Amino acid sequence: RVPAVLNRPPRALDRLLHGSLRQPDVYAPAAYAPVPMRFRPFIEMDNQPGFYGSLAWEPSSQRRFSVMYYDNDADLSESVEYAGRTLYAWHTYFWNLGAVQRFGEWALLGQAMHGYTLFEPVPGMVLDTEFNAGYLMFAREYGAWQPALRADLFQSRQEPGGSSSLSEHGNAWTLALNWRPQERLRLTAEVLYIDSSRNQRRDEGLDARQTDIQLQLGARVFF
Repeated sequence: RVPAVLNRPPRALDRLLHGSLRQPDVYAPAAYAPVPMRFRPFIEMDNQPGFYGSLAWEPSSQRRFSVMYYDNDADLSESVEYAGRTLYAWHTYFWNLGAVQRFGEWALLGQAMHGYTLFEPVPGMVLDTEFNAGYLMFAREYGAWQPALRADLFQSRQEPGGSSSLSEHGNAWTLALNWRPQERLRLTAEVLYIDSSRNQRRDEGLDARQTDIQLQLGARVFF
């Protein structure tokens, strides 16, 4: 299947690839950058291709398994100047496993990811972050009403110094209800609970561990 991002109109895809994202304000002093601090996630630096490969096995219409390996093969010696500061190339590689088991109108979905991302801000000083994430979700796939319950686990660990302030771990629960009374309209209500620990929060005088609850109501019209 073609990735969803490639199905976007050309102008929307251009904005996505050349747009910028805001980083946490707490990181700005360490980067000697003004607030708000922004960066572009998609910048070509080394002009060398990455690669990925995937395999899928579908023993029946009710069951599917997949595995993928991704490696952007970035050159750590490359960097660019953006918004008055230096952005470095990040070498990212990971394994991704997925599975789907259907029970009539219902489905149990799962995914697990394990990988690393690293960069070299000073020659000979490589900062390597290990990341792990996974989820299980039970959802109804058919009909006008589509409820879903999802559980997530996530963890990142930076080396050297695995207990540094940039390491993080936590879990999340999501309860969602989608209502699609017609093909062009979808209404969504969602409750998200997150429990996470990150020592970097202490730089702002906050507790390292925080729990958050977010309520969302959304409406989407399809053309």
